[in-house]
Amino acid sequence: MPGVEYGPVGLSFSFDRRQMQSQLGRVMPVTEKTLCLSFEIRLPDSSGVLNIAVPAVVSNTILRRLVGERGRGREHPLETRDHLRERASRIKVGAALQLPPVRIPARDLENLEPGKLVRLGLASNVPAELWVMGMRLFAARPVGYGDHRGAHLGEILKAEPRLS
Repeated sequence: MPGVEYGPVGLSFSFDRRQMQSQLGRVMPVTEKTLCLSFEIRLPDSSGVLNIAVPAVVSNTILRRLVGERGRGREHPLETRDHLRERASRIKVGAALQLPPVRIPARDLENLEPGKLVRLGLASNVPAELWVMGMRLFAARPVGYGDHRGAHLGEILKAEPRLS
């Protein structure tokens, strides 16, 4: 029977003859680590099970090649990349400009009302932080941006997820 080749990993099989389970010890030592695959095969007039035992050394090599192939990835055509980039640029994500977390004594919060000042215990030169999609990204200062508010970005901060 001719061999069957699987291209991406360069593996080929050729079927010689059937081995009975009692003969496996002669083909491969019992102590050898193996990858065992079982396939149930059904044909119109018969059915059976095909068992394939592959030495661990071989299966690990195959796995490394498969992962390597996937890792290289394939390059999409320029038109597809441009289309995806254009579509992704229209996505809106949640962002917030906020002061770093502070602790405020409960007694300072008892009588909150509009117009009252709350002491945060932060130095006046401590920048706010720009959070995007729940991740802290930049130190920033609030600024006017035309008729809107904006953030003047400073240093990149170590991205840390917001603790909920």
